[in-house]
Amino acid sequence: MPLIDQALLTFKTADKKIPKLIVVCTHAKFSAIELCRVLQKSGIKVVFYPVGYSREPENLDKLLAMGIQVIEREEQLLPFIEKADCGLEDGARISKVINKYHPILKKGFFTVEQTSGGIRYFEEHPPAYPVINVAMSPVKLDIENRRATPEGVIQYFSETTGKTLGGKQVLVIGFGSIGEGLARFARILGANVTVYDQFATKRMFAKHRGYAVVEQEEFDHILPRQDVIFMATNAYAGNALSIEQFLLMKDGAIVCNAGSGTGEVGPELHTAGNYSMHDADVHIREENGHLVVRLKKGDLEKGVTILARAFPINLHLGKGTSHDAIEVVMSLMLLAALKGPEGTAAGLQPLGLDIQEHVASVELRSNKRHGTFEPRYVKTKQLDLKERPYGGVFPFHNDLSHIANHSVARAWFKAGSKTRGHYHRRSQEAYYAEKGGANIILWHKDSPEQKTTHTVEPGDYLLVPENYFHDVLVTSKDDFECLIIATPPFHPWDQFFNKEAEA
Repeated sequence: MPLIDQALLTFKTADKKIPKLIVVCTHAKFSAIELCRVLQKSGIKVVFYPVGYSREPENLDKLLAMGIQVIEREEQLLPFIEKADCGLEDGARISKVINKYHPILKKGFFTVEQTSGGIRYFEEHPPAYPVINVAMSPVKLDIENRRATPEGVIQYFSETTGKTLGGKQVLVIGFGSIGEGLARFARILGANVTVYDQFATKRMFAKHRGYAVVEQEEFDHILPRQDVIFMATNAYAGNALSIEQFLLMKDGAIVCNAGSGTGEVGPELHTAGNYSMHDADVHIREENGHLVVRLKKGDLEKGVTILARAFPINLHLGKGTSHDAIEVVMSLMLLAALKGPEGTAAGLQPLGLDIQEHVASVELRSNKRHGTFEPRYVKTKQLDLKERPYGGVFPFHNDLSHIANHSVARAWFKAGSKTRGHYHRRSQEAYYAEKGGANIILWHKDSPEQKTTHTVEPGDYLLVPENYFHDVLVTSKDDFECLIIATPPFHPWDQFFNKEAEA
């Protein structure tokens, strides 16, 4: 007998009057059919309102064949909301309809919410009726968020890309319950895992679980080394990854959304199109349901793939969460609806421990390797000269930059020349003047009105931190020559130009 049937059969509701009409909003998958079937079995009339981006026609047909009314437009749902005793929600979608149209609700109306995104909505928009919080219950967080969803996401990542995580550099952004599960499974599969979260407490949790942790000011520095980036921040309005950060990623990197909604990446990355930014041509095209971001800058070119067009990958691929795990969640939802809230107070209410214990008891029954340095001697005449409009540069040992973590170059600037203002998001640059003189003008990218000018002569040293624009204006009769040391190593992708100068 399925778990959801067993949970219903053995649960005592203390002869409480059960709802007569329930509006169910969730993904149109097998688990939703099972939930609706058991609700019907309990003598409850069911109206089904599918999540917009997962309307699977064959499953909707099955629901219709069971005699369940399927409503696909929110305005058509209003009469049923007014008659309903209860709503089973996914992402607060029923409550968003209520807040938009303000229907007259039955006395005693309540809803049950299963997603953390829905709970955040209720925290920002306090409901005028009770909402039972299944999303944050320990059983739901452990069975689905920490285990089933991450396992499914990684499985579908491998199916979609043909790649494994073994030996890959993997960045997990967001260390909530799903991010924690992704990090654990990725490490088990042999990945080198780094974790970032905007909250220091979450970063500390990750550190104490043995993961490499990156601080906010270091975030851009590690992007060029990542093979796979898992987003798990639930950043609905997010722009968690900007186009400037895509410019820093390595060729072939894969971005995978395991959070909620499409806010994990900037809106300019959601649809196919072409535009230019920071001297780079950005071409976005759709391939097999994914987005490929092709970046071209001079003779450099690379591509980054966004799986599932920035939607949560397991939902976009129609897989959802594994049935055995989601059946536990649906059992929690079912019993929460049958038992109802504790009292009539409006707002979020925790899911009762008795329900979690009951479902649990029923369910119980039924490192990065580095290369080694080799001595290397290069004559100046053997160096690769790179010409610039204002002069030129001889780069040293950049081919070993992945080991040395810095690059060294001798540059010269023609007399009377001036560079284009630019900054680096990840590299600091140290200038050591050897010949001639120049004014180097600095300003933080967020404070263009606060410019400082440094007069540099032979023997002088100047450090330019990341995110600082810098212009070199040669003031001497002769060329200005200097040694430039960049940490991490300089790369043309990490060069963002002054928009005013581009205009």
